[in-house]
Amino acid sequence: AVGTFEPNFLVSIACLGTNTKRTAILGIPVGISSLLIGGFFCVGPPLNIPASAVYAFAAMALSIGMIVLASVPNLPDQQDNAEDATGWARLRSDAKQFRHWLPLLWSFSIVFLLDMLTIASSSPGVWLYIYDQDTVRITAGRMDIEIATDTFFAMFNSFNMLGSIAGRWLSYLFERRHPAVYLIFTGTGILLMLVRAPLLLPLSTFFVMLGDGMIYGTVARHIDENIPKEFILVSTSYWCLNGEDRKSTRLNFSHRP
Repeated sequence: AVGTFEPNFLVSIACLGTNTKRTAILGIPVGISSLLIGGFFCVGPPLNIPASAVYAFAAMALSIGMIVLASVPNLPDQQDNAEDATGWARLRSDAKQFRHWLPLLWSFSIVFLLDMLTIASSSPGVWLYIYDQDTVRITAGRMDIEIATDTFFAMFNSFNMLGSIAGRWLSYLFERRHPAVYLIFTGTGILLMLVRAPLLLPLSTFFVMLGDGMIYGTVARHIDENIPKEFILVSTSYWCLNGEDRKSTRLNFSHRP
């Protein structure tokens, strides 16, 4: 989905303007977190809903999303350029003309890849395998409590969503900078995670996802504002395909020994 659906979605709404794209990209963390938060609450006590029901809900939501997207009428400029905007031949042609767009994008994509590696390994990533018992013990001063693991990760993912939404929204409000600047938030989140204190984990994922949102929005703005219009699709595809490394990274980092 990251490498195929997302670039087509982003390119198709680019002509609707900056405000529309800024609002639309907020739907990505909201949709993901609806499953991450709601899913953990559903499978944990007191509901104890089978995980298969969560998968079924996700499959239904994907089907509805495809129907909605297919029902959206083409915009005038999309209709005028339908042949130019589709097909492997166009994509191959644009890729061969990489000198027109890749020099403007390669450093942004490297930062995005580093961001994706961090998310895949730690938000929630390996924490699902470190805190794999029925409960998580949280210590704060003299306070020492235990909460159900599913409830803990529901709270963890709530902070995850808040950071992502805030970052994506703010990326369109601030003056556009190179996304490497926002790795400071990612680094802050990693440092908090290394403390390995359950009480700090929600805050750590907030910073990681704040950085991710700022990086994502900044790259999206950069492509719209600086890449020649005829190469926006191939540029967005190249950028999003970097995220496909999340899959193999998640398997490697999260594999239980």
